[in-house]
Amino acid sequence: MNMETADILLVGAGNLGSRHLQALARIGMPSRIFVVDPSEKSLEMSRVRFNEIPASGKILGISFSRTLQEACMQRADFCIVASTADVRLQIIREIFSRISARNMLIEKVIFQSPAEIAEADAMFAQ
Repeated sequence: MNMETADILLVGAGNLGSRHLQALARIGMPSRIFVVDPSEKSLEMSRVRFNEIPASGKILGISFSRTLQEACMQRADFCIVASTADVRLQIIREIFSRISARNMLIEKVIFQSPAEIAEADAMFAQ
C-alpha cells in the first residue's frame, strides 16, 4: 500500500462477500476495490448492495470482474476471500500466482483437509 491509496481485492461476491463490500463502502482511507466472482448474479447483487450504503467518499474506483485475470491487478494491500471451502485453496493459489498480496482475510472454515491447510501455510510462509 502506498501512503495514498489502498488496493483491496474481494473474491466472492455472494451473500457474505456482498456484506463485506457494504462495509468497505464506508472505508475511511482512499481505496480502489476489485470485486471478483464467476457468477454474474452475485456480482449484480454486490453492486446493488454496495449502492444501498452511503459511500464514505474515499472509494476512488470499484470494478466487478468474473475472473482475477479480468480484474488486472498486480498487487493487493488487502484481500478478502469469501468463498466456499471447496474452491478456496484454488482461489488462494490463483491470487498468489497472479498478484502480490500483503494481507488476507479468509472467511468461514478455511479448508476441508489437513493437506490443504499445509499447502496454504507453505504459500503464506513465502
